Amino acid sequence: MDDSLDDVLRDPSNSSHDLACSEINRLADARVRGRLLIYVDSLAVLDLIRNSERFSNRTKSVFLAVSRARAFKGSLVSSLKVVVRLVAGGGDVSDRMSSGRREIIVPICNVPHGFFDNPVLLAENINDAKAYLILARAAIASGGFQLPRVQLKADVRGGGGSAIEHEYKNIKSAADKLVLSIVDSDVRYPGCVPNDWSRRMVEDDIANSSSLARTIVIDVYSIENIFPLDLHKHISSFRSDPARRFSLERDEGIWRKHVDKDHWRFVPLKRSVPCALLRGAGDGGAYWQGCAQHFNDYSSKSCTRDIYACTHGCERLPRYPEDYLVEFVKEFEKVPNDGLRDLCRSLPASVRDMFAELSKSVVSWFCVGRPIGAVGRD
Repeated sequence: MDDSLDDVLRDPSNSSHDLACSEINRLADARVRGRLLIYVDSLAVLDLIRNSERFSNRTKSVFLAVSRARAFKGSLVSSLKVVVRLVAGGGDVSDRMSSGRREIIVPICNVPHGFFDNPVLLAENINDAKAYLILARAAIASGGFQLPRVQLKADVRGGGGSAIEHEYKNIKSAADKLVLSIVDSDVRYPGCVPNDWSRRMVEDDIANSSSLARTIVIDVYSIENIFPLDLHKHISSFRSDPARRFSLERDEGIWRKHVDKDHWRFVPLKRSVPCALLRGAGDGGAYWQGCAQHFNDYSSKSCTRDIYACTHGCERLPRYPEDYLVEFVKEFEKVPNDGLRDLCRSLPASVRDMFAELSKSVVSWFCVGRPIGAVGRD
């Protein structure tokens, strides 16, 4: 909350006063429900809210709690990549860069209807969206990425593969809530252009800019490329099945032969790498041919031929199980942050910096306070 609200709240004759008071009551209700965090620039604004009859007892209780946590919240705000600033007056929602972070400027007299709801986290399927939240919470819990120890909450949605473009544009055009879309790039080699829908989403962000919406295209083939290497050891459905446990322990040895190589970020881990590509055929073949010496393990037990002697559709490991993402989400979706502390220990070094930036973006968009239980009633 910007200190420009001071004059509006102090003067009942101000044309914006009544609407500003109503929106602040609505803001406090959202905070009670654990949908956002509040930081107030001005101590005077805090005093005005706590002492004015225009605000509900619930709102006064919320801002008393905000006042007590002000030092922590100030430190938190300075660590985020994106913040919302509520300012006096009307006009359109806008954004600007300030002190290295993006500020979304929302006039108190023009707050979108759904703005105080949880922001939307949109991905190509709902398990991808949930997984991004889990990985960001694991990054917080690990303590190794200089992220604030906050809770995360989002309205998670899946766009259905390439249909994510249509879903994103619909949410963006409604212009009533925040939305961050995180999209697989499907990049298969250096210089490869991302898939069609992710490119169109980025282009639309430029052509039809919205302060409430952003698209992030991850700079790896898909979300699986940023998974920690020993993730399977933490998933109970894999641990409890001796055959699967043995198979995954064997495969982990193969993954580790690749994970620190440059090509790891381009491996389609749900499908493996075709022999034909490693022989230099097709788009990106020249790059993969230079990596062929690393692919001596076979995903097909019936194929024992050398890469250059193979003439059929054999594919080479590394590859992840088809249900890896689903089982990961099922295992960790409801686990508290502290229970995720060890997940980042085997993070692939080749994607660690990208993982850190992505986690910081997710934390910035979706950090919330815990729901407030005992607050004043009207």
